Amino acid sequence: MASVLGTLVYAPCKAGFCLLGGLGSLVTLPFSTEAAGKVADASCGGSWVITPDVVRGEEPVRFVGGSRP
Repeated sequence: MASVLGTLVYAPCKAGFCLLGGLGSLVTLPFSTEAAGKVADASCGGSWVITPDVVRGEEPVRFVGGSRP
């Protein structure tokens, strides 16, 4: 139950962050496609839901996505 309620609060915040990152990526795109991709990956990557493992503290929430290997 806690993971569902957590996701209901977390997901809209994450979506707003992703939207703003997407707009920032569009601004960056004319100057560098690589940088635009990094901005989009950072803002839209990461965790989108709160799982039971997150609630138990066994898995971290990644609000910002990591870089690609």
